[in-house]
Amino acid sequence: DNRKLVLIIVVAIISVPFLSKLTEHYYYKIVFNEDIGYTMTFVHLISGPFYVSSIEDQSLFTNEEERSFFVRTKKMLDSKNLSYAYAKANDLDEFDYYQSRFTEICNATIHEANMSNYGKKGLSFYDQHRKVDEMTTQLFFPLLKKNYKQWLVLVFKGVKKGLGRSYAILMLVLLSLLLILFFRYGLEEVSYFFLWVLALKLLHHLFVAIAVHSIQRYLFYFDWLIPVFIVVLADKLIHFQKSIYERC
Repeated sequence: DNRKLVLIIVVAIISVPFLSKLTEHYYYKIVFNEDIGYTMTFVHLISGPFYVSSIEDQSLFTNEEERSFFVRTKKMLDSKNLSYAYAKANDLDEFDYYQSRFTEICNATIHEANMSNYGKKGLSFYDQHRKVDEMTTQLFFPLLKKNYKQWLVLVFKGVKKGLGRSYAILMLVLLSLLLILFFRYGLEEVSYFFLWVLALKLLHHLFVAIAVHSIQRYLFYFDWLIPVFIVVLADKLIHFQKSIYERC
């Protein structure tokens, strides 16, 4: 049954991140005899909330270590003019500026500068990783809750830029309408498949816009959607034309 096959494929795709996390867990357990990995999960996620925050947001944190981490990081970002407020004050597009300076915001400042700070306190390289990830994890939700409107602007513009120019977005809309039309002509399997792929593509763009920023090296995985759909559509039209001739 084609529907069952499509469902199996979708479940397999969705399970990939969970299997990756489980594999990572056992890898560190076997190799380092530790249960904690060294991924930069919230280092990337918190880059947007840090970018749109202000130094006054330190009042969100009652824990001294969390407050110290926030103030130190925010002051470094502000000293480099890496903020939403700076972009707005200088008539720069807030997303384009964020995208162009993302590496400096995330890697150089939030991650490496704080690792260096913990290194000076005597923490090992892996403990520095862990500490930065722990702090960014604890700061993420309070900063996001406080500054969610500006953060949503970044995400929206990131998704929009990732999808492409107006004609690319129009093409996706037309694709959706054609797939809905296919249901009427007995092409449910084709419609289900491409609708699932289209939904996954949009989710992928959303997740990328949330986690980092929308550049092609993060988004090319679904570039095959449009050309493959055109080939399938051409094939169906040819078969439809042949069936008309046979009836005549």
